[in-house]
Amino acid sequence: MLIQQAPTRDALNHRAAQTNANSERGDETRACKASKDIHTRTHNTRALARVPVESATIEHPIHRQRIATPPHLYQFAKMEAEKMRPIELQSPEDLRYLIGKVRSAAAQNLSKLPPSQDPAMMQRVEELLDEYIMNVFTRALPNLTINGLPPNLPITAYMQPVEEFEPFDSRLQAAVVSLHMEIEQRTLQLTAMRRDAPTQLRELFDNDWTAEERRGEKLTKSWEEKLNATEPEGLVVRDVERHEEAEATKKKAEAGLQEIQTDLTRVLGRLTRASAAANYILEKERSG
Repeated sequence: MLIQQAPTRDALNHRAAQTNANSERGDETRACKASKDIHTRTHNTRALARVPVESATIEHPIHRQRIATPPHLYQFAKMEAEKMRPIELQSPEDLRYLIGKVRSAAAQNLSKLPPSQDPAMMQRVEELLDEYIMNVFTRALPNLTINGLPPNLPITAYMQPVEEFEPFDSRLQAAVVSLHMEIEQRTLQLTAMRRDAPTQLRELFDNDWTAEERRGEKLTKSWEEKLNATEPEGLVVRDVERHEEAEATKKKAEAGLQEIQTDLTRVLGRLTRASAAANYILEKERSG
């Protein structure tokens, strides 16, 4: 059986001194860490204090209200973004697309709610929702790169609608040119018909009238010869046949006039439709 020897006074003093030394070293280490922590916090506080409030203040694009983001949150997001790999976007249109998709999804979910009888409350909910979306993208903006460069514009610049232009279409241009040429041709045809149609109609009428006069003279002369060669009792006058021939000539002249009027109406209708089509294409190009 082993009997443990009691420690001597010197051993106890040595152990106590060693414990005190270790305790002092631990206090020194903890004090050093605390000092570093205080220095770091002081440095961060001074850095945050140097951040102007305006740098974290954004303007709502719809309600035109100033929305203040706390500077320490903005700076914290910026410091955290420097430690991570940024999200790479190819163009500003990608960021606008993301913001538009988030806003449309929020609007769809908001429309699923039962309708409220208080319009002011619904308006306030929409304002808070837009404010939340703007804050999310504002804090995510330092962690984004557009075409390899950090975004140099505020988030409101990416939330505004951008006017887009449709690319040039050579086929539409060729169609417009063709319609303009057709309009010019129809205009020339209509002008020529307005200038020549009355003259042609008058010449046709004069020719028919002259032919009818000659025919009437021949019939009159033949009737006179028959009258002279025939006794009064055996004379037969054919006034009915002459009246029918005159009616047929009149109907023929009226049919010619009606045909010319129909041609003029048809050409005028084509010209009107071609002009309307050209105006439609021009308005489509201006609005596109």
